[in-house]
Amino acid sequence: MDTEPPRIETRGEAVLRVPADQVEFNVAVISEDGTADRALARNTAKGTAVRRALEAAGLGADDIETGRFQLQPQWSSPPQDPQPGWRPTIVGFVVEHQVAVRTRKLAQAGNALTAASGAGANSIGELRFSLADNTTARAEAIQLATRNAIADADAIARAAGLTRGRILSGVLEPSFTPPSPVQMEMRAMAAMDKAVPVDAGAIEVRATVQLRVAIGG
Repeated sequence: MDTEPPRIETRGEAVLRVPADQVEFNVAVISEDGTADRALARNTAKGTAVRRALEAAGLGADDIETGRFQLQPQWSSPPQDPQPGWRPTIVGFVVEHQVAVRTRKLAQAGNALTAASGAGANSIGELRFSLADNTTARAEAIQLATRNAIADADAIARAAGLTRGRILSGVLEPSFTPPSPVQMEMRAMAAMDKAVPVDAGAIEVRATVQLRVAIGG
């Protein structure tokens, strides 16, 4: 009956910090009015102005797309002592038109945010920095994690007076590269007459490898 050879099991990790080359953010125009038609008209005008402002700030059509769009009624609040049978009524409408931006033009991001605010965007979500393609960095992280796992196996073997043999198996643990979020506040942006300072920073690319290594041979 075959038996499994003596082995060492190790786990190697690696973390690379790679400069971000892509940024994503959402800008939205929120409009209110007494009728749905007027709310939509006001929102459409401002939404068009925001999109044009983003393009004028250096973003291309491929960097911009329509995100969430919704029209919701505003209901009356109940009185302090509502009468029997009281029911809320529609007193107005709220329209939200969200524009999603994803671009590799990091140098234009600050100008784009300021331009959107100046054109009427009254809601801007957090900036999320990431890598447009993390294939190269991911492969480098995997190689480094594997070397770390092998180095640990060598250290264990030497400490035990043994020699490391061949690698029996390797497992790459699931991982992902999370975007790096940066919070932005509309009030601070609206008060600025210069481009919003945007520092992309670095993205952490992680890899973890488990190895089973034979002893001797």
